[in-house]
Amino acid sequence: MEAGDLRRRALEEIRNVRWIPGWGSDRITGMIAHRPDWCISRQRSWGVPITVLLCEACGESYAPPELFEKIAARVEREGRISLV
Repeated sequence: MEAGDLRRRALEEIRNVRWIPGWGSDRITGMIAHRPDWCISRQRSWGVPITVLLCEACGESYAPPELFEKIAARVEREGRISLV
């Protein structure tokens, strides 16, 4: 979290997010501020999916907001999904 000033930058960006529910902001702020390290994916079934696709041919990532919305809607409808 200290490399590249990641902790400070993450804490700044938390304020730029619209949190639903609102208390999520306080919760993640505490986690980022007080833990020595943070993992982007905690490998939990209840966790928020990371909706980024990676091109195996060129290594480029693909993460448009429209993709996030489609996956979120599908999870809301079906409870959970598997893209694998």
